[in-house]
Amino acid sequence: MRLLLVGVVLLAVGCVPAVGEGPGLSGPVAGVGYEGELVEVGPVRFVSASVGADGVSVSVLWWASGPSGCVELDRVEVAYGEELVEVTVFAGRVAGAGVCAAVVEERSVSFVLEEPVGGRRLRDGAPVGGGEAGGGLPGSAGGFG
Repeated sequence: MRLLLVGVVLLAVGCVPAVGEGPGLSGPVAGVGYEGELVEVGPVRFVSASVGADGVSVSVLWWASGPSGCVELDRVEVAYGEELVEVTVFAGRVAGAGVCAAVVEERSVSFVLEEPVGGRRLRDGAPVGGGEAGGGLPGSAGGFG
């Protein structure tokens, strides 16, 4: 009986697509992000996001925890679901930048989605206070919904 249970679990785990695989899922957006080496890379909450009239052009406003040349955008990852499109912004410190000034800078990034937002919500994929992703944005609005 245990062998059958282990076989069922392995089969079920093997059928679950990894992030970035399978229909409706994606990974990093091509052509977005710093080209040099970054360290201490992690998800960053964004302030607002807006979707263009074409339904695939997105602009995201986020805060960098240091000046340009010290803290840079690493990548943007997008995951597509039936009810929402989850966008996660990742930033990090420039390797070898030394001590950074304690300033916060407003930054923006624009990119094109692989599929239209349509009637889905746009959601920030970065954790809220170390918890789950949150903050839903209506697909056509620029503010939190």
